Amino acid sequence: MTAPVIVNGRNWSENQNITQQGKYYDKVVTGILPNMMPEVLLELERMANHNYLIRLQDIDGRYWILGTLEQPFEFFADGTTGQNGSLKHHAIRFEAKTLRKAHGFIPVLNT
Repeated sequence: MTAPVIVNGRNWSENQNITQQGKYYDKVVTGILPNMMPEVLLELERMANHNYLIRLQDIDGRYWILGTLEQPFEFFADGTTGQNGSLKHHAIRFEAKTLRKAHGFIPVLNT
């Protein structure tokens, strides 16, 4: 799916947690899909039934790989029609708990 995504502030967070069983990282990627439209609802619903690895470009232009095949991200979308002139939109987020921090990604071009 290709759609405009408005990133509100910090779009990716990775927070370390420590339990008796060891460390893990809560990861969340968020964004806004403006202009809540009925034709998008079915696609967003379908997206909830899949697991995701995420390639993300940060504000400095660096690429990151988030998640693993063993610990993929799940997709969530919350819609609002807005009120008092606010933006009608879907707030989207991908969430995962992983055992490792995110990895940098350097694309290799074949020449």
